[in-house]
Amino acid sequence: NFAETAFFYPHARFDETGTTNIECTMPESLTRWKFMGLVHDKSLNYTQLTEEIECRKTISITSNRPRFVTIDDQVQISAIIENLSSESIQGNAYAEFYNGDKLLSQKKCHFSINEKGTQQVNWIFTVPDIETLTIKVIAKTDNDSDGEMFNIPVRPNKTLLTETLPFVANGKNNFIFNFDEFKPNANNKSFVIEYTNNPIWYAIQALPHMS
Repeated sequence: NFAETAFFYPHARFDETGTTNIECTMPESLTRWKFMGLVHDKSLNYTQLTEEIECRKTISITSNRPRFVTIDDQVQISAIIENLSSESIQGNAYAEFYNGDKLLSQKKCHFSINEKGTQQVNWIFTVPDIETLTIKVIAKTDNDSDGEMFNIPVRPNKTLLTETLPFVANGKNNFIFNFDEFKPNANNKSFVIEYTNNPIWYAIQALPHMS
């Protein structure tokens, strides 16, 4: 709920002491709200009130993450936990690593922060062979919690190489060519064989304005 108007009460009654109680559920936006009140009597005498209300949590976590990771990397995900209250807090911070909806690993560490203080927490994770790594970082106390979720692209730890082996076949005889230059342990994606009667054509294709 990120509504721009938190609540609107068109008719609030006051008791004999001139007091009224207003209860509402604030939207999830962590920001400053402007409270505006208008009071009038039967003679249309009126007055108005304008105040600011700050909506925030007592705890906040902000992650520091890389732009991308590589398969088999051992990466360190760090986060800053901030205590926004006037009391000391303690709790646990979690990092959850996902491949889509599948939970790969969950790591936990403890934190204890004085009033208005901050603390850095770290988690170490080895990147598996996946395409995208989803990470959730959560800070929890007994009464409150905060978290973030983000995706990090995963680069392969292999390099795509293109190797060529030129050969010449003259006449109508049978020829056997051994492709020994190709690495036997490489994951071969494809093999392409090109043949032309006039090899000069390859030299023309190599020209920048012809390619």
